[in-house]
Amino acid sequence: MRGLALALLVSIILCCGNAFPAHARGATCSDTLSGIIDGDVNVPRNSSCTMSDVTVNGNVKVAEHASLTIDATQQPATINGDIQAQGCNFALLKGGVNVVGNVQIQSCAYQSGFVGPGINIDGNFICWQNSGPCEADLGSVGGDVRIKGNQSSEASDVSLVQIRGDLVCQQNSPAPTHVFGPDWVRGSPSGQCTIHLGFTPTGAAPACTTASFNVPNLTITSATPVATAGTVPAHCQIIGAIATSGEGADPGSALFRLNLPTTWNNHFMFEGCGGNCGSITSVSVNAVDNNEALGLGYAVVNTDTGHEQDPSTPDPTWILLPNGAPNEPAIIDFYYRAVHQVTVATKQFVEAYYSQPISYAYFDGCSTGGRQSMMEGKRYPVDYDGLVVGDPAISLAYARTSGFKQAQAFKTPSAWIPYSTVALVDQAVKENCDALDGVADGLIQNPAYCSVNPSALVSSGILTSGQAAGLRSYITRNTDPSGLPVYPGMPISDLSTSGFEGINDYSAPASDPTGAEPWGGVGKGPVAWTLTADPGIRYYVEQNVSFDVNNDWPQQANVVQDSALALLRERQGAANSDNPYQIANFLEKGGKIIMYHGGSDPLITPFRTVWYYQELASLHGGYDRLQNSVRFFMVPGMGHCSGGVSPNSFETLQALDDWVTKDIPPDGIVASATNGRTMPLCKYPEEASYNGSGDVNAASSWSCRPDDRRMLLVGPDGRFAGATRETALEYLNSPIGIGGE
Repeated sequence: MRGLALALLVSIILCCGNAFPAHARGATCSDTLSGIIDGDVNVPRNSSCTMSDVTVNGNVKVAEHASLTIDATQQPATINGDIQAQGCNFALLKGGVNVVGNVQIQSCAYQSGFVGPGINIDGNFICWQNSGPCEADLGSVGGDVRIKGNQSSEASDVSLVQIRGDLVCQQNSPAPTHVFGPDWVRGSPSGQCTIHLGFTPTGAAPACTTASFNVPNLTITSATPVATAGTVPAHCQIIGAIATSGEGADPGSALFRLNLPTTWNNHFMFEGCGGNCGSITSVSVNAVDNNEALGLGYAVVNTDTGHEQDPSTPDPTWILLPNGAPNEPAIIDFYYRAVHQVTVATKQFVEAYYSQPISYAYFDGCSTGGRQSMMEGKRYPVDYDGLVVGDPAISLAYARTSGFKQAQAFKTPSAWIPYSTVALVDQAVKENCDALDGVADGLIQNPAYCSVNPSALVSSGILTSGQAAGLRSYITRNTDPSGLPVYPGMPISDLSTSGFEGINDYSAPASDPTGAEPWGGVGKGPVAWTLTADPGIRYYVEQNVSFDVNNDWPQQANVVQDSALALLRERQGAANSDNPYQIANFLEKGGKIIMYHGGSDPLITPFRTVWYYQELASLHGGYDRLQNSVRFFMVPGMGHCSGGVSPNSFETLQALDDWVTKDIPPDGIVASATNGRTMPLCKYPEEASYNGSGDVNAASSWSCRPDDRRMLLVGPDGRFAGATRETALEYLNSPIGIGGE
């Protein structure tokens, strides 16, 4: 997949199997075409051309008996001129195609036109005298839509299209339909597409029923009216399933839950899920956003990602079939397919339900949900206008090595740290790090700047040498045998309040440290072991339920063997959304991203998100330029997606909407705590600055300063963890990191 993004960045054009120079002066296409073309593209007589990930700074002309497909279902395509097809076999636009001029298709033999979502034609769409049906589905046309004189065994269709001009349908046999829902016509519908035939919305209030509105691959199992309860408004809850297909895997099925408020704001929001997902009853999302979305009028959807977790076992048994082979449809659905295809289908359903178009769509997720959010931007940049990315598991493959290291660090009786001792470690860390931001207020804004040597805690009587060695391994980055970075280490801050004990150290040392299940059975032990390392390696990576991860996984503390890295890339590389090159198309189309990460997250280190953001900045001209599209907020003291000592309750949904719809970027997001404290979260690499007077517990006493770069400061603990910009860029370019994809 990196090649697709690099094609946009370096403008390498592939046409007809041959390489053309960047910004070629026109092209003839009889096979495939991508990249940037400065001039016209001609599809010759009797040839077939498929265009994807392409920008054409001219017209596209399709000759007699030729075929054209512009496939923008994964990467957007732009035609900065007209598309003209005369006497062709077919001309079909799919997905996020933007045409600055007109589209005219005349006297062609087979089904032609466009099928979105994401189609935008600034000019007119004219489809006439064809012997195949005309499709105009799921898109926007700035001028007129004219469907005339088409004679076919199948009806032409105009469904869920925003038309700023007139809709004219004449002399078509059979008459055009609108199978998937009405159209929104600012001008006048006429001929065979008049108002009384239902080609414009009825205006009737939607009913909470099991009608599927003819949405392809969508089945409704229940529709339940839900009364107002507290701040949650009255809404219709739809439960259903999407038949998933394609993407190199056999068919599958993904359940979804869709909540439709009585008063809709024309916005769509998808909520991510956590861990291995497997249920529509739980989500992993910013809690404030989740609580306010329906009240703000959003249509809100989530999915089980194509599988249901067996409640009788903690193991993700769905990953393997009874014969031991990988369940590829379910795995691909979990990695990326289900979210995208549920997005496409439910967006179509929402528009048909309300008889109104969706104005803006956002994805909001944390942990696995954060990975899903970035995956949408990477693989399907036309699906969403903005992304909220919290504590993301973007490097899922190599995160296995971190979970293994984290669990191994404290499993023996000599390394295990009781909770009371963890609190003493926190006290020592606070004494060292708390005032580094200028105020001793209980918050460590930049854990990478700390300089607490675990060995020094032995001489002070806080830790034993075994405990110090475990803590040192915990905060130290993983590498390959040559020393190249694999995954950053963990933050040393707020261990007693951020969830460290349950995620890494458990309530007691392992009862059988050398056994296959050190804590006494499957699903027992710290979360880093029971979620990330043990079942993840057995099922996803080794694809062997009986594999002894504790003893046979080729990793010694912080050094991961080449064989393990190769297997992780092979078996789970497709789940990663950590390649900064691959978000280029989403940003190019104007998409906005708000990222956040708990500064003391004990499950997914915040330094992995720091790596990603530093890599993005290096590719986009620095932090100031990157902040036009992507902003990252470290939440001091917060654990994994929530919890911790900090003001950790904050909204990102409205901040994202203001950025997308009003061009008001978030300079600082105010977070609050249950004790009443408030604090601004500043965009990285800024750190909140105390104004010098006023209550330190009030956000008004702090400022975010655009010239501040203190979050880039790295002390000994950050260097142990590999939290430096140099390490991030080394990973970006190394053969085992992004450079090896």
